[in-house]
Amino acid sequence: MKNLQRGDKSAYTFDKKGEMPISDGEHFGTLHEGIDFSSYNRISEIPQFREFADENLWIIRKEFGYPRNVDVFKFLSKVYKDWFEAAAKHNLPFTQADLSAVDLPAWRQVQQKIKWEKEANPDMEKGIMPYGVYLPNEKTAAFNKITDPDEQRDFLQEREVLARVKARQRSRKPPGP
Repeated sequence: MKNLQRGDKSAYTFDKKGEMPISDGEHFGTLHEGIDFSSYNRISEIPQFREFADENLWIIRKEFGYPRNVDVFKFLSKVYKDWFEAAAKHNLPFTQADLSAVDLPAWRQVQQKIKWEKEANPDMEKGIMPYGVYLPNEKTAAFNKITDPDEQRDFLQEREVLARVKARQRSRKPPGP
């Protein structure tokens, strides 16, 4: 793996406008080769992923040629593209929790962007994220792993029951003095 120093743009080429760095494949394309994905439960547990994320943090995006105001989903779709594909190939979800474990500022920006999108378009389909980025939360990732329709139904019913119990607990007033 090529070890880039901050500010080293040698592993990048830029799109036609010169705005977005695009991987040349040397830095990104081989990072996940040789990893035994079956020995991990989460992508954020993989040392090579953590190292990659440390080298490509949201807060230092300008040092790699990304404009300060780049859309977070566009950034993630370019930088983590190979990791998204590797995780999907090995049936290992890449979740919001994984992102928050390695790059908290990027995760916060994702949360803010989702909030803005929901406010701008209340009818927006849940889970839709721009630029082909799919970062499910933990519950959705667990549901996505289930392939049997009966198990999916049971999972959803259990979630619904738990939601009702929690709502009931919140609505109860504590005993008075």
